[in-house]
Amino acid sequence: MFEQNEAFRIPLVLETLSEGKDVCLVSEAGTPLISDPGFRLVQQCRKENHKVSPVPGPSAVIAALSASGLETDQFIFLGFLPTKEGKKRKLLENALSQNISVVFYESPYRVEKTLNLLSTLAPDRPVCSAREMTKIHEDFYLDSAEEVLNYLKENNKIRGEFCIIIGKTPKTYNVD
Repeated sequence: MFEQNEAFRIPLVLETLSEGKDVCLVSEAGTPLISDPGFRLVQQCRKENHKVSPVPGPSAVIAALSASGLETDQFIFLGFLPTKEGKKRKLLENALSQNISVVFYESPYRVEKTLNLLSTLAPDRPVCSAREMTKIHEDFYLDSAEEVLNYLKENNKIRGEFCIIIGKTPKTYNVD
C-alpha cells in the first residue's frame, strides 16, 4: 500500500475486517510501518478493536545489522535522515555521541552527501553500506565512510536504497 493510497484504503480494509474476514498488510521490501506505510491503518484498526498481529519477516534494519560484522547488542535506528543538511548533521551528531551502533536508511540521491558528512563527523568509525539485500546484486561493504563512498562510486553501486550502519567505536573496525 503506497502512502498516498493509505487514507483511501483504510475504509475498505475496516469494512472487510468488520465482515469477519482477515486482511494482511505486506510491504514490497522490508516490514510494514518500519519506514514503510501502514501506521494510520494499524492505528485505526486498533481504535476499532480489530486484532493486529505481526508476522515475523524481513526487516532491512535487522538483516543489515546481522550481516554487517558490527555490534548488534545495542543500536539506534534513525529511519530516513532529514533532507536538510543542518537537521541531518544535528541528528547524526546526537546519535554518534552515544556508544551504540547507528543505523539509518538513505536514498541513492543523497548517499554521497551523507557519507561525506559522516567522513567529517566520524572519520574513524566503521561504516557498512548494505544494498539490494537478499537480491541477486546484494552488496555489503565495510570500511570508513570515505572508503565506502569511494567503493560505491568506483564500482557504480550508487543505486537502490541503502541501509547504513555505523559501528560503535574504531576498535571494532577490522577489514581485510
